[in-house]
Amino acid sequence: MNRLLVIDEFLLPDHTNLDPWDQCYYIMNYIPGKRLDYNAENQLIHNFKKSLEYRGSISWGYKVGAINKFCQIFREVILPTISIPHCTLVPIPPSKTKQNQLYDDRMIQVLNEARNIEGSDVRELIYLLNDMVPMHNSTRRRSVDELLVNLAIDQSLINGIRENIILFDDMITTGAHFIACKRLLQQTFPNVNVIGIFLSRRDPDPLELFSELV
Repeated sequence: MNRLLVIDEFLLPDHTNLDPWDQCYYIMNYIPGKRLDYNAENQLIHNFKKSLEYRGSISWGYKVGAINKFCQIFREVILPTISIPHCTLVPIPPSKTKQNQLYDDRMIQVLNEARNIEGSDVRELIYLLNDMVPMHNSTRRRSVDELLVNLAIDQSLINGIRENIILFDDMITTGAHFIACKRLLQQTFPNVNVIGIFLSRRDPDPLELFSELV
């Protein structure tokens, strides 16, 4: 059964940009470097992140199914843990700008499940200035500073922000995207508490890590 799990001090070494005081939670583990059918979680995440280039193909239905599944998980597992009147829900922007035909709104589709609850506050508050190579397609990890200069706040949405902002994304790897968004938010709203909730976390295979050392 899915439940919300905390990224604690034992998991911090897997997410090198996080500090012990960062409040981050996740639902499931994603094991990198494995076949699509390695486990149900890997398959679900893979389908959820499927590029819009596949729209109209036979495999597109798997992405739609994954979005629907995460909508259900968000509705049944995540939303009951949130104090709706005290939180603004914000997606971490994807790797493409809204002007790009490959812009993927999968996370806002999931967050829109909250709009059915009275008093909910969902905002696409942060946006990209320029397209980026998706992290899972890149061989180089971008620093927090590199990510930060490519982010901006939608000034038309800043009024009435609540005391807690919850950032949502489908996967946390190093934590750089979360920290970049958190810094941007706290520059604009210095008194807010920023929390991260992720559908999955990248869980390095310890056997692979060991093989790299021997």
